[in-house]
Amino acid sequence: MNRRVLLIDSDPAFRDTLTRELARYKVVVMTEPDADRALALANADAPALILLTIEEADKKAGFRVFEKCKKGSLSKTPIILVTGSVPPESFAKHRNLKVH
Repeated sequence: MNRRVLLIDSDPAFRDTLTRELARYKVVVMTEPDADRALALANADAPALILLTIEEADKKAGFRVFEKCKKGSLSKTPIILVTGSVPPESFAKHRNLKVH
């Protein structure tokens, strides 16, 4: 069973915390702060799940990465969007994305 998760996030403290917590459940977390390199990793060897942070400073970039993930070889890979700084109303306009 594939228990690999790809975490795309630029915050080293968050990456360390999440990696440590998921390791308790024997989940292997691959981390990559750079979205382009992360997508190349995922396309080369698809993870079971992608965790993608969306932060206020550059939330549009995060949503662009999300849209790229839902195309091509990663279209069936589940994605969880994570944030600690984006208010819920920022997500409202993205609820109608044509993805599953």
